Amino acid sequence: MKVQRSATPIPTRNLIGGKLRQAFAHSAWKVAFSVHFFFFIAALVAIDAQAAERRAGKLSLNDAVSEALGTSPVVGQAKAAMEEQSWKQTESLSGFLPTVQISGSHLFTKRYQYTDLVFNGSPTSIPGIIPTTSAALSASIPIFDGFANISRYRAAAQLGEAAHNDADWTNFRIEEETKLHYAEALTAVKLELVAQQNVETLTDHLDQVNKTRRGGMATQFDVLRVEVQLNEAQSELLRSKDDVVLTRQKLLLTLGREASEDNREIEGNLEVPDAQTIASLKLEDRMQRKDLAALALRSQAANLSESASAAYWIPKISLGAQYILYNNLSDGFSDWNRYREAWNTGVFMTWTLFDGMTSIARSKTSIAQRVQVEKQLESARLQAPNDFEFWKRRYLYSATLYQAKVSDVKKGEESIRLAKAAFKAGVRTNSEVLDSELDLFRARAGLVNALKNCAEAKIKLELAIGKPIATSQQPVTAQR
Repeated sequence: MKVQRSATPIPTRNLIGGKLRQAFAHSAWKVAFSVHFFFFIAALVAIDAQAAERRAGKLSLNDAVSEALGTSPVVGQAKAAMEEQSWKQTESLSGFLPTVQISGSHLFTKRYQYTDLVFNGSPTSIPGIIPTTSAALSASIPIFDGFANISRYRAAAQLGEAAHNDADWTNFRIEEETKLHYAEALTAVKLELVAQQNVETLTDHLDQVNKTRRGGMATQFDVLRVEVQLNEAQSELLRSKDDVVLTRQKLLLTLGREASEDNREIEGNLEVPDAQTIASLKLEDRMQRKDLAALALRSQAANLSESASAAYWIPKISLGAQYILYNNLSDGFSDWNRYREAWNTGVFMTWTLFDGMTSIARSKTSIAQRVQVEKQLESARLQAPNDFEFWKRRYLYSATLYQAKVSDVKKGEESIRLAKAAFKAGVRTNSEVLDSELDLFRARAGLVNALKNCAEAKIKLELAIGKPIATSQQPVTAQR
């Protein structure tokens, strides 16, 4: 039996080369897949690490301000509004630039219009021939429109600058709001510690009163009085815990984050009041405030928009040219040798005598918008001195109260020491010791609240004058 061989044997080199190419392609695919998979896993790890960092760790004031300026939706909205106004300013250039248009048509079916004429006594119908295929290139440039294009461009430029000022003011306002909410959250944490210490102290005091009552040195009145104070302290502790959660949520809302994805601990201390610096503070030019500057620019833009709208009754003149390529000899689209040319150039005038009251309504609308912006600016200017004076007085009052509370805390600590020593000597009662302890805790809570009120007043003052206030005092390092 003969074995039939192939007429075209496969070379060994080609067979080996093909297998090598297949193996190389398979290996390259595996390497590419491994690289992509590695970068994918690295990205997931980085995202998870950032989320874990937000879930654990500490949140300082500087970190909070940086995150607010980067992730706050309010800041993003202001940036988008600034970008929008920038493109509107570009749109206003259309009043100076030429307009170029291309149009074309191709008719599938048609029926001509006929004109009846009489030649030598016999009527004749002449069709009005329409080109089956035509294309036109048109260009026009405005020459004069009552200077409305200039007014629109200047108004758009003013609005663009106003949008920049609004974005700067939004950044400043979000920074100040972040500081305020951070101070509120930090105050809530410290007040919770004070309330917790109060509960622990009253619990220990209740145990001591019960022991002394059994020894005959205290009465049931002393026990009931401490129990009432303990119940009140526990209620205050519950309220302080709620304040911690709520103020934290408010802070995270300013940062543009959800409370469930960020469990970082609030750290830091409240700033010691600097009454001397605030007392010498004066309200300078209110136009340093970016929001008032933006309103002033909007007022100017409204005046320019009103001027542009009032030019509706002026004729508009433009230069124009048109080039037409048409075929009215055949119905074929590709009969290029049948196409003909036509063109024209000239000066064109448009004078709108009546447009259904549209132009008049737009003009009156611009006037009303101008009045609104002017009144809004006037109201903001009048409000600024009142805000400045109110928060300046609030700051000075809170600073004075802080100094009083510092003294009260020192006196309260000394009062407790003396009361306990006198109680051991038998010349003071449990009620007097309890009164001293309650006075101390009230003084500590008042001290923290005074610091928070100073922080709030300072932030409101910065918003009133439109810039940060540099103080010489440092944050409190120990707030019990």
